[in-house]
Amino acid sequence: MNLLFLPLTYLLGIASPSAKAPVITLPGYSACQQASLVPEKSILSCYTLQPGNCQSGKVVLAYEKRSSPAKESPRYQIADTVQLQLDAAKNYLTTAMRATTAGKATDRRYFVLCQKDALGEKYLRNLLRVWEVNTQGKLVEVPVTTLKFLNDDFGA
Repeated sequence: MNLLFLPLTYLLGIASPSAKAPVITLPGYSACQQASLVPEKSILSCYTLQPGNCQSGKVVLAYEKRSSPAKESPRYQIADTVQLQLDAAKNYLTTAMRATTAGKATDRRYFVLCQKDALGEKYLRNLLRVWEVNTQGKLVEVPVTTLKFLNDDFGA
C-alpha cells in the first residue's frame, strides 16, 4: 500500500513551488563594470577582488535579475556567474552591443573578451571569447566567428 503513494509523493515533491535556486553571493568581490540588459529588469556585472580593476586577475562575470518590486529602487540578485583569469597586458574585457550587418547596434549586450589591441576602431577587433544570457537565464559562451560588436569607447 505504501508503494502506491511513493510515485505521488515523488511528483508532488518535484512540483513543489518552495524549491528555490540558492542565492549566489560573492564575498570580498566588488562590482567594477555594469551594463543594463533589459532596463530595470536585468544587468550584466563584472566583479573583481581588486576594486575598480576589471582588466586583470580573477574576475567574475555575472548575470543579475531584479529582485525588488517595480515601485521600489532596483535591487538585483545574481542568477549566474562565470569565472575568468585575466592578464591586463594581453586582454581587454568589456560589455558590448552586437552590430547588425548594416552596422547598427542591436538591443542585445554581451560580455566580450578581446586582445588588448581590440580598441581604436568603430568595431571591436581580435575577439577571443563572448558570453550571452540564454533563454534559461544562464551565461553561455558563444562562437565569435560571425559576431561583430560596436566599440562603445570609439570617438569618445
